[in-house]
Amino acid sequence: VRKDEKKPETKPETKPANDKDAPVIVQSYKFWGRSDRFIHFEHDVDVNKGALNLRSDKASYRFLEDEVEASGNVRVEKNGDCYYGDNATVQLESGAGRIDNPVYKLLRSNAQGHARR
Repeated sequence: VRKDEKKPETKPETKPANDKDAPVIVQSYKFWGRSDRFIHFEHDVDVNKGALNLRSDKASYRFLEDEVEASGNVRVEKNGDCYYGDNATVQLESGAGRIDNPVYKLLRSNAQGHARR
């Protein structure tokens, strides 16, 4: 691009809420497992699929179920909603799951609270 030309405008990347074809991207400092069945992750685990983001101290990803089981300082974000808790199990394709002792903040309804599960 020359100095006298305007740069083309780029729109911020938006993630579809339920993109079933989105890749699962996981970051952590340590991992091990069987690539055809499960992988265990430790230390600052960050799991992303589409609009879903899960962070925790430890997590296990089960390939066949497309499910993450997380523990320790769990934080789940989806479509602006935030859930914090002790442990969580989340099915990544649907985004459905459970969180133990959650504290939650819901964006659209501007609601917040806590529960046992």
